[in-house]
Amino acid sequence: MTRLRLLGLVGGLLALVGVGVVVLAVAGDDGSPSPAVEVGGRYSPAYAGLCSARSAARSGDVAAARGAFFDRAHQPLHELAADATARDRSAAARLLEAKESVEAGLGQAAPGLASELDRFLTATASAVDAIGDPRPQPCPESEGRT
Repeated sequence: MTRLRLLGLVGGLLALVGVGVVVLAVAGDDGSPSPAVEVGGRYSPAYAGLCSARSAARSGDVAAARGAFFDRAHQPLHELAADATARDRSAAARLLEAKESVEAGLGQAAPGLASELDRFLTATASAVDAIGDPRPQPCPESEGRT
């Protein structure tokens, strides 16, 4: 009987642990939504910065376009070009060429700046694809264009 009693105690203890786990799981759920999962990869914020720069360029605000580009996109896109060079040199080259065109357009307030930013967005998405990162979400005003 001692062995049977010991098995009963172990079974009861396991049942209590199981109930405790369920109680903790339910108590931890306060009904608030779980934290948002970032859509896209590590270059999504830079891509969003390009979207903002293009939007500002379309409205003629070159200063805002310059700020969005240099504050949010410039450095991460250098890193993307370096990452892409190892996997797809042509994608990296297109990215760097588009970046140079945009930088020149920002310096001169070129009339084709928004078009150059469109090309840069496309090149950025291609480079992100080349390194295997999740593709950034399209710019809000360009669904289906990049």
